Amino acid sequence: MISLKQALYLSLVAELRDVPEQMWPGNNFPLYWQGSFDLANLNLQHIVIQNGACACWRWATSGLAADVINDPASAFTFIAIGADPDPNSLWRTNQAYSDMIDERRTEYQMFVAASYNAVQGVTWNQWYEHTLDSVMQASILIGGMQLGQGPDANGVRYYVAMHHSPQAPDGARNPPNYNHWWVRINLGVGKDWYLETWPGSTFINFKYNSPYAVANVREIEVTGLAAAHMAVLNGLLP
Repeated sequence: MISLKQALYLSLVAELRDVPEQMWPGNNFPLYWQGSFDLANLNLQHIVIQNGACACWRWATSGLAADVINDPASAFTFIAIGADPDPNSLWRTNQAYSDMIDERRTEYQMFVAASYNAVQGVTWNQWYEHTLDSVMQASILIGGMQLGQGPDANGVRYYVAMHHSPQAPDGARNPPNYNHWWVRINLGVGKDWYLETWPGSTFINFKYNSPYAVANVREIEVTGLAAAHMAVLNGLLP
């Protein structure tokens, strides 16, 4: 989890964002001046800067420590079209995750055959959201975090968020999928920091009360951030 000092720092920056710049004490509050930081300049051993290595899911679920072959996109792709994940990925080497995506693949085919009507008493929307959550939870566990609810000792709550597209532009139902992932750090009512990265970029973005999206977002609460998240934050926050 973030330290009390870091939590207070983020709260202070949030409170002062509406204060005129001339009243700010120089660069003591760098988040005011710069919302993005280049991770390549931190020289952290666990950060591998290569094509796709800073993918949004990899930051959100592990702090960029997860192996790129564990991309949740491969789980969603298998569920949708049956293209098998990398045999060395945890989607296949972990029996519980392998069984889960096999079951979701079979169920998806049943819904398609039923023209998306309810299957065994389960509606399409129920199944779709359950599948999103199942893959998200597995990805979070793979990344080294624990599922859980409630604030930590400093009153901070942590969430992993994923934006998805339930429908195609023509209105057709999409299989479970994702567009973007990020981390939300909640410091209290109406005080949220959103931290995200992008494929092909080495920058991490901090955004206050400005999420990537509000609609079609699934969130999973975790008990705290991964060790790799904290290595990054400790290199950026005082």
